[in-house]
Amino acid sequence: MTAGVSLAALGILVTLGFIDLAEVDVRHWRTVLQIAMLGTLFGLVPLVGGALLLTTVSSVSGRCRNCGSTDFESACDFRGIPWILLFGGFIFLSLLGDFIFFRLLTRKRPFRCTRCGSHAYLHTRGTKAALAYIGLAVFSLLLPVVLVTPDSSLRLASDRPAYVKRAPANNYGRLPVRGPQANRSLINLWPYYNAALGSSPGRSNHLASLPTGVQEFAGTKFDVHGLIQLSSTGNTWLSSLYPDHVDDIRIGRRCTRLDFLHAGAGGERNGVKVGQYVVHYATGPNQEIPLVYAEDLRDWRHFPNKSKSIGRAVLAWTGTNAASAAQNVTLRLFKLTWENPQPENEIISIDIISGTSKCAPFVVAITTEP
Repeated sequence: MTAGVSLAALGILVTLGFIDLAEVDVRHWRTVLQIAMLGTLFGLVPLVGGALLLTTVSSVSGRCRNCGSTDFESACDFRGIPWILLFGGFIFLSLLGDFIFFRLLTRKRPFRCTRCGSHAYLHTRGTKAALAYIGLAVFSLLLPVVLVTPDSSLRLASDRPAYVKRAPANNYGRLPVRGPQANRSLINLWPYYNAALGSSPGRSNHLASLPTGVQEFAGTKFDVHGLIQLSSTGNTWLSSLYPDHVDDIRIGRRCTRLDFLHAGAGGERNGVKVGQYVVHYATGPNQEIPLVYAEDLRDWRHFPNKSKSIGRAVLAWTGTNAASAAQNVTLRLFKLTWENPQPENEIISIDIISGTSKCAPFVVAITTEP
């Protein structure tokens, strides 16, 4: 049993090693499961034949009903069958193979009493070992799936749309290493992203054309990889998909200014408050940064007949995608610079809170200035 557990653990390690060495994108769960199957075959298939062999040669737990003897011999001899090849085929037979595999390992076995010659179908002590090996096989298949799923749900990551409602948790299977240019002044938003640039803010309308990594927009460097999308009670579509606030975005720095690369999903009347940033200091009261439509941001899509004017913010980026180009619509992001009234006081964290308007704000990047 100890050797069996050791080999099973080796098979699981081989599975995870293949995933890491091959640099498999864990969002492609079919590839991950294929590698997991190879690891399972390597570590566990030899154990399956041994487990079945145990059910035929180990002593049984039972007495003969005729003579009361506990001495039985198997009525079937499976020892001459190449079990490794047989069960390798069973596993690749998918559900049918799994059913046969389960039945062969767990059903009662025909035995013959060595004293009186009567027959009986009995479970063996080896069946317990067989069931333990089945559990290890299932565990080795489920472990990679659990490890690549970004939250506690067992739903596969690629089956969950990138615009699902949850925060603060990113929907990327593996967090990349930030480049050397991404210093501490460029706030790391990876733990808080809840949408990908290639699928949000809209399903077909997206920001995939936005340059990623450390980029300069409107004279300020930002570290761009995804976005934090909020919902709004006035936006019925987004309200069912995203949270209305994301709290405790770690800053941990003193600074004179904060720069936000952001925009809104949906239009609104000029002067309407669509949300706010709340700055939490190490000491003293919090500071609120209101987000007012047409002053601090606008809709991320600009239609030809709509106003471009913006108050405190500046236009930082424009782009397009296939859906917007078909409608003659330009995509855009804005940079909002906030002057910190307490530059000597460390900023611990920032909350992003949406309002009740038709415009739902989203944040792409945050930069601090010393």
